[in-house]
Amino acid sequence: ASSSGEFVLCLRVTEQSTGLQIEAHLISDLKQTSMPPSFTALQVGPHTSLSLDSIDQTKAANWAVETVTAPARIFDPKRARIVATVSGWQTDAASRKVSLVLDGQVIASKTVDIPKSGRAQVEFLSFNIPYGAHRGEIRMEPHDGLPGDDSYPFAMERSDPRTALFLNDGRPREAFYYKAALDSAEDTGLTLQTGNMQQASHGDFSKYAFVVLGDTGTVNAEMERDLTEYVRRGGSLLLSLGPQSIRRGTEPVTQTSIHVSHETQGVGQMDSNHPALRGIGRLNQVQFFETARFEPLAGSRTLIKLADGSPLLVEQSLGEGRILTFASTFDNVANDFPLHTSFLPFVAQTSSYLAGGEDTQSSTTVGTPVMLRRSMEQGTAVDVIGPGGRHELSLHDASSMASYELPAEGFYEVHRANGQRVLVAAHADRRESDLTPVSADTLALWRNTSNRTLAEANPALVQTETRPWGLWRFILLLALAVAFVESMVGIWYLRQERQLS
Repeated sequence: ASSSGEFVLCLRVTEQSTGLQIEAHLISDLKQTSMPPSFTALQVGPHTSLSLDSIDQTKAANWAVETVTAPARIFDPKRARIVATVSGWQTDAASRKVSLVLDGQVIASKTVDIPKSGRAQVEFLSFNIPYGAHRGEIRMEPHDGLPGDDSYPFAMERSDPRTALFLNDGRPREAFYYKAALDSAEDTGLTLQTGNMQQASHGDFSKYAFVVLGDTGTVNAEMERDLTEYVRRGGSLLLSLGPQSIRRGTEPVTQTSIHVSHETQGVGQMDSNHPALRGIGRLNQVQFFETARFEPLAGSRTLIKLADGSPLLVEQSLGEGRILTFASTFDNVANDFPLHTSFLPFVAQTSSYLAGGEDTQSSTTVGTPVMLRRSMEQGTAVDVIGPGGRHELSLHDASSMASYELPAEGFYEVHRANGQRVLVAAHADRRESDLTPVSADTLALWRNTSNRTLAEANPALVQTETRPWGLWRFILLLALAVAFVESMVGIWYLRQERQLS
């Protein structure tokens, strides 16, 4: 079935003496980009007659804005960068005007030369953008016969860098290494504030992008309640565990029991596809001399394991927020991690993850689910306002839905359960812009898949049939056995008679 156009599938089923016969009619635009990655997914059964009826077999030329790479958040307009790819299918070489549009106003325009049935990139740098959320668009002109893909929407927000808080309990060296790495990372949009536990005992954590609790042994009950509530409402917490935490015997907030291990070892397994670790590479040659051992709670996820399989970095959810637990320290005492080049990307990527960087994208494909809540603990209502200004969720959905699939192109205002409000842009799948039809040879091969034998079409369907034997079969076998025995006895008797005579 084609993903770029509607289709009609008609089936006519008849029961004949040879078995079940199916006559299938597929009416579609039969575009090449709609074909599955593997041709085996198109095979039909040996008793199926397939008729493919195309509503459009023309090789239409089409230009489109294929991709746009834009930051979801901008902190310094001088470092703003947007890259758009303009493509042509079945097209001659041509020039197109490409414009950057923000909130309906053209900010900049460039002319780009597109080769025959090829691609070209255009880049916009250092443009002025006011504070707040904005509706952006890359627009190509002049329009062609399919104008729907001549523009590409994206959302962008200008804001000041957010502040993260690092609290320590008399171990400033750990905060020093962490802050040095975060400050050295480019365009994180984060600044780190450091302090001790006593100064933050009555602080308001809601103003921070995330909180780091360095190896600490003293967390009073009031502060622990404040941190727990902060995470439940959507905050993020990073715990590092060292000698003072181990002497305390339990992790702050999670209350997980911990004990010490003095075995020197490196990293074993790492979940490199997790957004907190994406792009940081392997932690090769990093040695851990002292680690905290603990059993991850049910529902948690181990992101990094040591060579012996014990957890090094664990993630768990708490209400609308998340907690990352690092089973060592960041101060070059319990390990040599801060001395390796992998330490900087590790700090930068985990910080972005804790600050919610992966929850916001400049644009996404229509039909992609957008996260509304992480849990049902708070029971907070969510909301989605569609392109026409209409509230997309019913009262029941607003209190129960965990995600929402964007149904059409346009901009959506998403109000999440953690209080975050984001502007999301949805665009059509650009694979639909390639109007090249499926080749005649491929269609013929697809039709002929039903002419193969059952074993060729799907060997798994061929099964040996076992039928129970009737009683007469056993009686016949018994009679044959008796006759055979009698014959053998008779032959033996005759031989004895000859020998005696």
